Amino acid sequence: MMRMPLPRSLKGRLLLLLIGGLVAAQVASSLIAYYDRRASIERVLARRNAVRVADLIRMLDGMGAAGREPAVAALRYPVIRLGPLAVPRADGMPEETIGRETVEGPIAEAMTTAFRERLRPPRAAHIRVGQTKLRYSPESGFVPAPGIGSTAQFGWGVSVRSVLADGTPVVVYVEIPQAILFSVSSLLWQFFLLSAVTIVLVALAVNSVTRPLSELADAAERLGNDLDAPPLREHGASELRRAAHAFNSMQDRLSRYLKSRVNALSAISHDLKTPITRMRLRAELIEDPPLRESLLRDMSELEKMVRSALEFIRGLDSTEPPQPTDINALIDSVCEDYREAGHEVAIEGAATQPYPAQTQALKHCLSNIVDNACKYGGKARIVVKDSDRELVIKVRDFGHGVPEAELEKVFQPFYRLETSRSRDTGGTGLGLAIARNVAQLHHGQMRIRNHPEGGLEAILALPRA
Repeated sequence: MMRMPLPRSLKGRLLLLLIGGLVAAQVASSLIAYYDRRASIERVLARRNAVRVADLIRMLDGMGAAGREPAVAALRYPVIRLGPLAVPRADGMPEETIGRETVEGPIAEAMTTAFRERLRPPRAAHIRVGQTKLRYSPESGFVPAPGIGSTAQFGWGVSVRSVLADGTPVVVYVEIPQAILFSVSSLLWQFFLLSAVTIVLVALAVNSVTRPLSELADAAERLGNDLDAPPLREHGASELRRAAHAFNSMQDRLSRYLKSRVNALSAISHDLKTPITRMRLRAELIEDPPLRESLLRDMSELEKMVRSALEFIRGLDSTEPPQPTDINALIDSVCEDYREAGHEVAIEGAATQPYPAQTQALKHCLSNIVDNACKYGGKARIVVKDSDRELVIKVRDFGHGVPEAELEKVFQPFYRLETSRSRDTGGTGLGLAIARNVAQLHHGQMRIRNHPEGGLEAILALPRA
């Protein structure tokens, strides 16, 4: 069984639910009003026609037999038959066109009541009501507007059979146009007008409720990339204002906490450089060459770790302003450095337009990725793909790859694979962590995968829009 797809957003679902319910209620109330109005109009029209018939019979009562025939002949409507022509089912009587007959309902009841009240002296009257095609009513030539759904060519035929004061049989036939009873055009206009007003008001109400939620979602998304983003505007209902205030407080606490950690780590890393320098100077004074070389290597590795830690911390708190950057020139600059060092680096594709980047941070990011490829895969191949939506830079090496379980762990600070813990290739474990931080600073993503043809591939995706 297929289910109707629902809108994905809260705003869409609220609009669908509220507008659907209100339109359904409007349809139900319009139908109730329509049928109530129809019954009221039927009663009014029936009473008016009953009064007309009673007045005609009273007028004929006051005429002599000789004056009745010319008066009836001159009267085109209502249709009147007297004497022998008024016998039941007489040929030529309009009542023969009456279809399905009814003796109940608001028309028959209203005409019977009005006829008895109006006709003096009281006399018996037989009233027949049924659907018919209009032939005598002045409204029979009315052509309705398209789309009304009913026609004035059909209506109700009503025959009133009674006797005059002198006992002469008389039949009076009137027609009630159905177009009057079923005139729904004005009702449709009212329905569409009320529905339009309702939809507009509901849309405004839903928008006022969901807009703060959308702003909260956008702010939460920005928070992952920029803790120093402007605080969220606190407006809307009291619950929404409380949520916005709680979010702003959380952002402020996170920002202060991260800055304090960054400042502390930066101070520690910076202060470590002084004792390391003293230790290097003292190691230079050692007379035993093997011991001196061993200590100097340890000092170099320690300096490298401190320098990488400082670079990692600066990446967390980068204040470099974005500027249009020639990505092709930036990649060429990074690759040239490694080519001069004897590594094979190939480039495929090119960026079609400058990218708004923190140039030095992005260069550092690319350098770390290419450095890993050259260090662990021997050579690197860079593929650049650009579009209106994003800029994608892929760097592939030709090494042995990484176990699937370790693909995400390599982005953790100071994490190194067991196979890379030699002094020749083992780094500090911060290169990919710094690269991912830079990607996130540009609202992008950084991931790695094992290439189907072998080796490891790093994928840097930077959004343009």
